[in-house]
Amino acid sequence: MNAPEALAFIVAHLDPDADPVLDTHTVALLLPLAAVVDVDGYRPSDDQWTPTYSTTGCYRAIARGWTIKRGKAVGRYDFTTDGQTFNRSQLLDHIEHQRKLYARLVQTSPSTLGAAT
Repeated sequence: MNAPEALAFIVAHLDPDADPVLDTHTVALLLPLAAVVDVDGYRPSDDQWTPTYSTTGCYRAIARGWTIKRGKAVGRYDFTTDGQTFNRSQLLDHIEHQRKLYARLVQTSPSTLGAAT
């Protein structure tokens, strides 16, 4: 997939506009994690590389994105006030669940079984 497709895939699975929000610049910084060798055998570090991205790489980028979201939310805590309880730890649990989900997808993707990507 090309860069716009990879970025759209990452955005769709990361939901950067949901709390905690990730700005466009931060999401763009995740894209290189999805880069792979192109059809001509050039690596992303080669000058002749044609920008090429894999689903597995996108999962890697998404997992990192959820890690960044967790870092932004880690200072939140549960509290009770005026008879209301706010369980902010539920957000951290959700974020950690998403991070683990995408990290597992990197490990179990067909392109990572038996070959390095």
